[in-house]
Amino acid sequence: MRILVTAKSKDDLKRAQEHMKIFIRDLKAENIVYAAEGRVNLAMLQMILARNQDDFKKVYERVEGINLEDCIKIFEETGNKYGLIVAKNRMAICYLALKRDKDALDSIERSIEIVKNGPDEYWKAEYELTLAYIKMTSGLSEFKERKEELSDEVRELIQSAYEKLYRIEASNRFVVLAVEAIAKYLQNKINYDELLKELDGVAKELENTEFRIRSWIIKQTIDAIKKKGDIDEDLLRLEGVKLLLA
Repeated sequence: MRILVTAKSKDDLKRAQEHMKIFIRDLKAENIVYAAEGRVNLAMLQMILARNQDDFKKVYERVEGINLEDCIKIFEETGNKYGLIVAKNRMAICYLALKRDKDALDSIERSIEIVKNGPDEYWKAEYELTLAYIKMTSGLSEFKERKEELSDEVRELIQSAYEKLYRIEASNRFVVLAVEAIAKYLQNKINYDELLKELDGVAKELENTEFRIRSWIIKQTIDAIKKKGDIDEDLLRLEGVKLLLA
């Protein structure tokens, strides 16, 4: 997404958010598919900038008469598989932030079949990472206790996502390493200082890519962890979840 290439700060994201609203308004009458794509991109920006659950709830509100559910219908009716894949992914992430875990799992598991049958390795990896994060967060108590089935599934999904992104040399493979570091910390495989060191290393790697805003998102996660002094369920849902949008 071009926004994530050009943006370097929170102010850039806020400006992009306002421009996207104008984009949706101007395109709605001419090309509803483009307007729907704009609404999905706006949802991503809204979630990255969200400070609390009320902000995440706004992701579902209509902008120029279009919400995420409308976007999904538009993409289904027009056969826009790429738009559908992205919209359903964003919907699942927002569900998780709002503690609608069943909806998050249903959304991602139903739509992952669309991705599996396609050639796009990037989105296969994105869906695997999102599914891993949703399962880790929604089953946090069991995950922290290292329940074998859940732990193995999350680990295998993260590993598979990283391998796919590594093969295609996608820079957001470093984001997968950030999620992996959080998973290891939650299971006491690394300590607090080691977690911060790993996350800081990821942020520095991303500073050298064209998507520098990803580094900013990682740093926001680091700041949230330092402020709380730990990682709990609320942090995973409200701040950590933004890693899935980087």
